[in-house]
Amino acid sequence: MAVPRQDMRTFSIQAITTLQNVGELGVGAAAEGVPDTMRRYVWYYKAEDPDSTVIGTIFQRLAGVLTIRDQFVLTQFGKRQHPDGTLDPSKPAFFVTMSGFLAVQTSSPLSVGSGVVLMTFGYYDAPPE
Repeated sequence: MAVPRQDMRTFSIQAITTLQNVGELGVGAAAEGVPDTMRRYVWYYKAEDPDSTVIGTIFQRLAGVLTIRDQFVLTQFGKRQHPDGTLDPSKPAFFVTMSGFLAVQTSSPLSVGSGVVLMTFGYYDAPPE
């Protein structure tokens, strides 16, 4: 299923070492769930790390249960983009199931820096294929 670039929605958040629900409406309690009859397909994300080496994890949180959807490692001043080097609209990076939340968390494994990562997501809500 290809999605025209102009139809994708985006949001940006600062991911930190505390687990956060994230969405267009922000972080935490304001983050929206995926509509009951839909999936949230994430076509791309970009992560930028300002000051340390971190491991980032993207989860689906469904009824309190976390499922890892993707993980990445960034070095200082590094950037990670999925898909690697391309924004292929026919290949979503992952999806979040109906009523789930997209959640993110980073770590600062070397105990250096803040563990804060700027993340930008491009997504589209659609019925399951």
